[in-house]
This record gives sequence, C-alpha cells and structure tokens, in this order.
Amino acid sequence: MKTLVTLALLFFSFQAFALEIVLIGSVHKASEHYSEESLYQAIKAISPDVILTEGDDSMFDNNDRVKPGLKPLEAKTYFRLQQELNIPVINISMKDRNERMMAINYNNTLNAGFSTVQSRFDNKQLRLHEEFEGILSTFPDKNSCQDHSTLQQMNTGHCLSVVQKNYNAIFNRMGSVIRAEKDLIELSTNWEKIIAFHKLRDKSMAENIYSAIGRTKKVNMWSL
Repeated sequence: MKTLVTLALLFFSFQAFALEIVLIGSVHKASEHYSEESLYQAIKAISPDVILTEGDDSMFDNNDRVKPGLKPLEAKTYFRLQQELNIPVINISMKDRNERMMAINYNNTLNAGFSTVQSRFDNKQLRLHEEFEGILSTFPDKNSCQDHSTLQQMNTGHCLSVVQKNYNAIFNRMGSVIRAEKDLIELSTNWEKIIAFHKLRDKSMAENIYSAIGRTKKVNMWSL
C-alpha cells in the first residue's frame, strides 16, 4: 500500500509491511519550470494509495473530498488525482490553523518585524547589523529555488538546504535580532508567538501523520 503526504509534499507507501515515505518539496504557485501538470505527473508516477496534505479545512467538502474549482495549485492537483485515479486525500494540518494565525496577527507581525528591522539596518542603527545581513543573504537562493526550478530541482539537497537555512533565519535568527533591540518589546513578544505557533504546528502535523498512517515496524524514507 502506498501513501502520499504533502506538507510541501510528503508521500507514503506501504510495501511488504514496511512504510515507505517519499518527501516532495513544492511551492504554492506555478512558474516557468513548475506547474500543476508537473506535480500531477510526479504524484501519478509514485502512485500512492493515500495523499496526506497540510491543507485548510475549507479545501474539503462534507465527505472529506477535495472541492472542485479551488485556485491553489496543490488543491487543483489533488482534485484531479482524486477524480481521475481515485486517490483519497487526508488533511493532516493542525486544528484551527488559520484561526490561530489570525489570533496572533501572523502576517502583520512578520511584515512589521522585517520592515522595522530593515529600516534600522538601512540607517545603521541596528545592534546586530551583521546578523541581519546574514539573514537577508538567505533569501536570494531560496527565491531562486522556488521561482526558477523544476520540481526535481526543488528536491535536490541544495534547494532543501537553502530552504532550511531561510526558515531558520526567519524563525530563529530573526528573533535574536529583534530581542537585541530593547525598545521593541511588543514586537519581540509577538515574534515569540509566531515561533511558538510553528513549533505547535510541526508537532501537530507529526501527530496527525502518525495517526493517519498507523503503527508500523519499519520505515523507509527517500526523496524525489
């Protein structure tokens, strides 16, 4: 039995009582080298029995099937796989994810954090100037992997490492830069809420994946 999980995509496959997991990194928008069709063909080639995805509850109808007519690239792909190949799609997102993000003013806090720190950096008033410079240096490679890569290229060790470094820069290193600015107490507090959200999100998804696939004695993991 094969199972597929998508966070930015994760696939599972049961073979000879061993759980085989295929991890596939993806992005939410099409580009010159990446499209709904390329994602569809990649998943079809793996032929999973189940797709697990971090999606919003609004993606699914009352029968837990992906709704038609959705705009996100992944949602369109899942609907097509569900209709054409009858592959079930299971949501393993944390409960009330979007509501939790709204409660901590997630997007506004991110924007405020970077705009405030960037302004002080530009005016040479930032305490951890070199640290923020290092944070900014993680974005060009991350953007290149997301915007100018095929699905296969996105899943190379290079791009996976680049994305991980950028994630660490935003949700770990950036917190240190903000805390060093002693007058940014409110922003620092709100930034800590974002970090706590991501820790809970990761923990919840791991638990939901485990619940969805059940117990297994052996796990084989590989990348696209």
